[in-house]
Formats: sequence, C-alpha cells, structure tokens
Amino acid sequence: MELSENNLFAIELARNFDTKNIQEIQKILYDDLDLLVYLHEILAEQKVPLEENEAMSEELIMKFYLHGLTICKIGETYEFKSARFNRSNILGLIDVSSLLAVGRAQLETLLMYQHLYMNGSNKDEQKLRYFAWIYTALLQRRNTPVIDEKSKAQKHSDLKQIQVLKEKMKDLNSFKNLTSKQQNSLLENGSAKLFKHWNKIFDESGFSEKGIFAKFYYILSAYSHSEGLSVLQMKSAKYFINNENNSDIAFFQTFFSMIMTSIMITNIVVKHESVAKRFEDLDKKVKFRIDFYARMGKWEY
Repeated sequence: MELSENNLFAIELARNFDTKNIQEIQKILYDDLDLLVYLHEILAEQKVPLEENEAMSEELIMKFYLHGLTICKIGETYEFKSARFNRSNILGLIDVSSLLAVGRAQLETLLMYQHLYMNGSNKDEQKLRYFAWIYTALLQRRNTPVIDEKSKAQKHSDLKQIQVLKEKMKDLNSFKNLTSKQQNSLLENGSAKLFKHWNKIFDESGFSEKGIFAKFYYILSAYSHSEGLSVLQMKSAKYFINNENNSDIAFFQTFFSMIMTSIMITNIVVKHESVAKRFEDLDKKVKFRIDFYARMGKWEY
C-alpha cells in the first residue's frame, strides 16, 4: 500500500520521538518559535486594529517565545569553567531545575493566553478577565518602594490607572454578574485569573486532566517551588546530560515546549484572519506538523 504524504510526515515525527532525538526536536522548536513571531508580526505590518483587551497580547507572545528559547539553550548544556578547580572545562552540565521552572512559566503563559483570548466568546467577559489581570498587577506593583523621581512618577501613574480600571470593570455586565463577595474581593485585592485556579483554565482550554500537560504540571511545580523532589533528583542524577534520567527530562521538556508552541501558533491562526492567510502560504509539511502537535496537546493518555 502506498503511503500518503501526510502518513510519511507522521512517520517522521514519530521517529523523532521514538529515538528521543533532542537535537532534531530543538531544531524544530527553534523554527516554530521563529514562525510564531513571524506570523504574529503581520498584525503590526498590516496595522490590524485590536480590541482594548488585546493590548498586551504581543507581550504574552514574546514572553512565551523567550521561555522557549531558554528551554532550548538549557538543553544544549553548559561547560563547567573555573579558575580555582582542576576539574574545569567539563562539558555537558544540564540545569534540570531551571529547565523545568522555565517550562512551567511557559505553560502558564500559554494558559493565561488561553484564559484571556481563547476561552469563551463573550466579549464582555474577556474584557473583565483582561482588566482584572492588569488591575491585579498594578495593585501588586503599588507596594514597590519609591526610591527616585522616576519610580515616584510610575507609582502616581499606576494609582491613576487603578482607578480607571476599577470604573471600567464596574461598568461591565460580567462584573455585575459576580457575587457581592467576589466584586468586593476583586476591587480590594485583585484576582489575576478572575477567581479561577489553573486546573479550571486547563479544563476550559480543552487540556484534559488525563492529558500530557496536566500530568506534567505537578512535576514542573515541584521543581519550581524548590520542594524535595528537585534535590533528590540532583542527588541521584547529578548534573550531567549523559545521565539517562537527565537526558530524558531534557528531551521531554523540549518536546512539550514544541507542542505548546504549536498550540500557540494555532491560537493566533484561529484568532486573526490575516495570520490565517499567511499560515496558508507555508509549506505543507510545516502546516501538518503544527496541526499534528497542537492536536496532540489535547489528547488523553
């Protein structure tokens, strides 16, 4: 039986996974991160008008992009150099704890993009989510010590913006639909995710609790919070990429980042017609790969 072109593409992708070819996965991730920025840039090139609540979407995309680059760089390993140790110039050091901490940050950036821009079609609700996100950040920043005229001016600007956002939120129907307790809590303390936990955003994003992201999230959190798991891992696996456990973690984190990047590309293709048109002009193999990995992120295991 003659295999179709898509079948051949899928076989190649499966081979990269089965052989744990981290160099090939890193190459794909670098290319797809570049593609993400390339596609998103069309919004600026064509001066596509954005809604008020989309003002920070580019910053989220760039935050996601930079996390992806860092994951690749850590996976490429480091050289141990020292002017004081005889054991200098040792190759293959891998910072697994930082790798997974950045992996978690990238996943949470993706989840926040889902929460703000992809989950639900109610424009009023999306505005409240965005305003609450920025409002909460400004509430947190107002506690920053004022040390000079510049920081004093920033604090004054923040306080004015807090009042503006407070009034904008109060005018929204979605705010009025909150309970009195939630309204008061939001205005007094903020709520960056609008009273949702990450597991709720996982669910609303179509990422099953039996999927790869939900299952991996606990491990990412354990490393990020400096719990005993990270120290036990370092004691048993040491710090070198030639340790099988470390090489496996580096491969899977890079692989998950690649899947997340495919989902983020799919997000902006779905959200913006101009991006979708540019995406259609891409090579068939690239489009197949993006679609394949984006769907893989929502499979159950």
